[in-house]
Amino acid sequence: MAEKHVERGGSNAHLWINCAGYIQLARQVPRRPVGLAAIEGTAQHTCMEMMLKDPDLAPSSFLGTTVSSVVITKEHVNALQIALDAYMDIVETFPEDATLFSEKFVGLRGPDDDEKGGTMDAGIVHGKRGAMIDFKFGQMEVDSSGEQNLFYGVCARKSIPEFAQVEEFESYIIQPAYDPAIDKTIYPAMTLDRFEQTVHTAIKLGDAPNPAFVEGDWCGKFCHAKLACPAKLQRLSTLTAPNHILDLEDLGKMVAKLQEWDKWREEAEERIQHELEHGVTVPGWKLVAKRAIRKWIDEAAAIARFKAKKIKESDYIVTKLISPAGAEKLLSKAEIAELANPVSSGNTIAPAADKRPAVLPPAALGQALKRLA
Repeated sequence: MAEKHVERGGSNAHLWINCAGYIQLARQVPRRPVGLAAIEGTAQHTCMEMMLKDPDLAPSSFLGTTVSSVVITKEHVNALQIALDAYMDIVETFPEDATLFSEKFVGLRGPDDDEKGGTMDAGIVHGKRGAMIDFKFGQMEVDSSGEQNLFYGVCARKSIPEFAQVEEFESYIIQPAYDPAIDKTIYPAMTLDRFEQTVHTAIKLGDAPNPAFVEGDWCGKFCHAKLACPAKLQRLSTLTAPNHILDLEDLGKMVAKLQEWDKWREEAEERIQHELEHGVTVPGWKLVAKRAIRKWIDEAAAIARFKAKKIKESDYIVTKLISPAGAEKLLSKAEIAELANPVSSGNTIAPAADKRPAVLPPAALGQALKRLA
């Protein structure tokens, strides 16, 4: 089940916490229509909710059925199996008498605060240890250290008595599209104490007259008010059109101008990556490995394994061999580890604050060795 819409929720916490002007502007801007990816994600969330509440249900139970107007396919089932396995891996780290929650709404001032809160996909509590789990079925990578689960943790302490005793909070994002599917961050209770103060400050600033608009990474893809954002329009006007109310013609001209700048940006990024790969320091940037995706070491060996286990060919061959992630419902994790290993698709540039370690490519290493010689 999708999170019910609240003005200050978990899914938009990164916006209203970082940009004071977001809430008041968002009230004036029509919400964008829900896209196909979001509709499919809602259907998969619904399947997960049903499975967490009924242990007799399995991902394969939904194949071919219609859930939330979506016909569940093999691809959906594979993602659900990965998500369910990841969830069970987390559950197994807790004692058997731990308390489990599924699709639990938690509010900043208690369970009835339906204007400031969010719906946890899943939660686990045992004594002083608690976990907040969020399922993400999209392709855009989500970090477990983000504001959403922190906000859920703050709200859970107000809405669920068991969470009030927790001293160590574990934030999990389960995202089947990535390997590993689980991203985890651990917070001591004092981190949530500080974040709660940040939340209350953000609410106060957002409710004040003429709140400030702040641009940043949080603007991203999911701010539906960005086209009307005064901060962005002011900055865009210096590059493109005079400062006046925008109509569609003005908007089209601005987009065309920005497309011209896209090529400049791409060439600048290529230059930065080239210099980094050859050992040159670029302040504020570093070279990092792209997210590793498992690939079959030997496709023939993998096919032989499926056949030896008498698995139907249609389950592992579509137009090509299914990925290691998709095979997790067919083979054990140990067998997958034997047949596949993570292989990054190459290097890319990232801000210095990115959590991935910097990469030292061969060309840069060669230059470093020359300087030492």
